[in-house]
Amino acid sequence: MPKIPLNEHELAYIITDEINSLNNHIKQAKEKGLRVEITTNSSALSTETPELSVEIFQRMEV
Repeated sequence: MPKIPLNEHELAYIITDEINSLNNHIKQAKEKGLRVEITTNSSALSTETPELSVEIFQRMEV
């Protein structure tokens, strides 16, 4: 299948949809007592491939 570049509107829609999906998954994780931390690799922002990093922790009673 040939690669066809997306116009900005299509790309914005895809990114928005993915973020909404991620937010729903984070909400589900929190309902199960998990903590989700999302960080941005700021050094990667200056490169061609920005990167998000996600960590999930189980809440523990202390």
